[in-house]
Amino acid sequence: MLFSRPPGQGPYTKKMADLRTDLYMRTYNLMGYDVFTPGELDFFFGVDYVMQMSKQANFPFLAANLIDTQSGKPVLQPYSIKEFRAVRVGLLGLISKRFQLGPGDEKEKYFLADPIETAQKIVPQLKNKKCQVIAVLGHMEDDEKELLAKAVPGIHFILSGHNPNYYLDPIQANNAKIFLAGARGENLGKVDFLVEKKNVHSRYQLVALTPKYADHPQVRE
Repeated sequence: MLFSRPPGQGPYTKKMADLRTDLYMRTYNLMGYDVFTPGELDFFFGVDYVMQMSKQANFPFLAANLIDTQSGKPVLQPYSIKEFRAVRVGLLGLISKRFQLGPGDEKEKYFLADPIETAQKIVPQLKNKKCQVIAVLGHMEDDEKELLAKAVPGIHFILSGHNPNYYLDPIQANNAKIFLAGARGENLGKVDFLVEKKNVHSRYQLVALTPKYADHPQVRE
């Protein structure tokens, strides 16, 4: 999520949001992001705004259940497959159906499909594509993430957005682990995992981003 609070109202609101978006996208590009799933506050100026935002990124925006009403297809890329040290990882983006999408004039153009039903369709596809690990970037309420883990076998990790809190230990739901690292970039959530035959073993820790981690010179500038 780019915005951790509503942008507010005023004559320069849109201009300030544009400046912030430009800064964040350039920063995320420098950080080498692999994927990104937007949250409900990112849609404050509408879905079209997020689509424009994604064009600045060197990585895909994922949202499998954000649907174009006319075509019935996802507006953004639904998932991405990455290989980390020979482990094939499927990354799936989902957004809560409870959230509102931007201005009223876009409500006829786009809608959020049920995230559980969407995952039930896509997780088998990721398995068929030989993904050994499946992780959901879920911008959802806490109870929805637990319901998702219980309803869709095959999900190993849910990387949580929306909730501003962080937990030192993951939440176990069915065979999935849910990670919460906060909402303001104060922590880095780190997951080390080992795939052994059909079993996935993992270790999770939070790394506090204290001043001992220096800013990148280009970001500081």
